[in-house]
Amino acid sequence: MPPCCSSAPNRVVHREEQDAHDNRRDNGDDTGTSRAFDGNFHPHRTVGSGWWYRAWLISGRDAGRLHSDLDLVAPASAMPAVRSWLRASGNYAPHLDSWVDGRGNNDYGLYAVLAGVLVNIAPFVEGATALYQYNCSFAALGDADACVQVTLPALTATEYVVQRPWRAGTLLAHFPLALVKATKRITNRPKDVLDIAEIDRLGVEADRVACYQQRLAQMEIVVTAPHR
Repeated sequence: MPPCCSSAPNRVVHREEQDAHDNRRDNGDDTGTSRAFDGNFHPHRTVGSGWWYRAWLISGRDAGRLHSDLDLVAPASAMPAVRSWLRASGNYAPHLDSWVDGRGNNDYGLYAVLAGVLVNIAPFVEGATALYQYNCSFAALGDADACVQVTLPALTATEYVVQRPWRAGTLLAHFPLALVKATKRITNRPKDVLDIAEIDRLGVEADRVACYQQRLAQMEIVVTAPHR
């Protein structure tokens, strides 16, 4: 199956992004501002971007709505650094950490409160034939205690997360707009329609969206109770 993000192995192509500062369009070559995520978590320098606000961060426009929490992803190999950073900053909550909670051999991520905002950090792993996204939920946060594994066949880490220079020397690691649009076509909520309109305003290649939709159609989700 051909890669969703490139016409050659390990080369990520981007024509979806409009620079919010000078309104330049990426020409779809390696000189663009976005590139494949390097797999490293840089404390104090990496800013994660979730599903709904991805397009709005790039465009610099107001989404017109507020959210009560923030969902981030990180390579599973970066989770020790994430936990170390949270401990050092005094924001680590062991009762909201699936790893400490004894949920088996997989790391299903954690929650923390940062600047008064509930933040979920969910690890992902790139396998030989699929990408695995892990997540968790807690009764203490008003949800069921559960572990979630999402299997995305034939998807690579470089197709899942890209990064670009951001403000004050930080890096913005984010989902490609084509993947966000493909996902929102599936959920198809009223707020998704608004987000898709903003993505279309920025510009995204239809064939890449279709490629991601094909991958998402093969997605498998397994929810289990945690091991106590």
